[in-house]
Amino acid sequence: MTTPRPRADLLDLAQRAQQEAIDWIEQQLDDGRPRDHAQKNTWWRVPWALSVAGADGAAGAVLDWAVREALDGQADLRPGPAEFMAGASPVYELSAIAIAAWRLGRPDLAHALLDRCALFQSRHTGGVYDQRDRDESGAHVQDLLKTCQLGIAAVVVGRRDIADPIATWVRELWARQPELPHVLYAGRYDDGTLFVPTEDDFFGRFLLRVDFREPLQAYYNPGIAAAFLHDYRALAGSDDLDLARAFLRLNADGTDAQFTDPHSVQICKYAWGVACDLRLDPHSPFTADAERMTEWFLDRQNADGSWSPSTFGSAEVPPPVDRLWKTAEHLMELTFLIEALNAADPTIPDS
Repeated sequence: MTTPRPRADLLDLAQRAQQEAIDWIEQQLDDGRPRDHAQKNTWWRVPWALSVAGADGAAGAVLDWAVREALDGQADLRPGPAEFMAGASPVYELSAIAIAAWRLGRPDLAHALLDRCALFQSRHTGGVYDQRDRDESGAHVQDLLKTCQLGIAAVVVGRRDIADPIATWVRELWARQPELPHVLYAGRYDDGTLFVPTEDDFFGRFLLRVDFREPLQAYYNPGIAAAFLHDYRALAGSDDLDLARAFLRLNADGTDAQFTDPHSVQICKYAWGVACDLRLDPHSPFTADAERMTEWFLDRQNADGSWSPSTFGSAEVPPPVDRLWKTAEHLMELTFLIEALNAADPTIPDS
């Protein structure tokens, strides 16, 4: 991490990094068609990110291509490479496309996508199922990441029918936690109980049990939970400020390895959460961390303007198709930070 800079200098550098990222993404597009779309779907967040960053023309071209070639008549992803992960619930991807559709003036498409997403929302708890296929056994996990992503999309489109149950789900998830403030369990079942992975369930423990004292964890869960809760309270006038900040403090009080591990980008959504906090409160206690995360994005950006996903120690440079996924996400998060720091109380000293 570089030496902290005056906020004005930091924002100048951040805006330059933002433009370099836009330029790199646009180089991966051919009339809206992502260059490596036939390999896998790492483009789902591209129209949302480009729109957030002000590149509506390119964002609209990608959205138009997706409607023509990647979505079916049910507003779902076509089988094959358009699915990010075969067998997984498509909500994480479809809800991102729904936000782009709403931002780009396609409300009918946004509602159709959210209607499709709602089919993967538990009628018992409001959470979003992790897997596409399921039965009535109640043994299927709903996870915090997909649930909050759908909640954010529902807030953008004004769908209280989807967002209200999600807010309840998140509050109940927090209330049932047995190991706070060090460990967060991020999954639930239809009966409301937490998903507690076994010792030999490697992926379950990585994705849905986060120990903030340890390195190599999925640190992204609190950031997206806080982002949803802040957006939701702005829409619904709910009293979720303390809960949103309690989620963020899991990261803030956790191991410094979250921010310093050069092989992990799992902390990136913390930036999203603190930006939302700062946007709604110019005196936010997370102002210094908003600056720290801005520096974090500057430090991690590649020379060509892209960002790489977590490598967890691998020396291989991820190919452009994998960098597209992470560059779109980081472009969006960096833009949120720029907007938030521009709105921050100028009397709060730089870190």
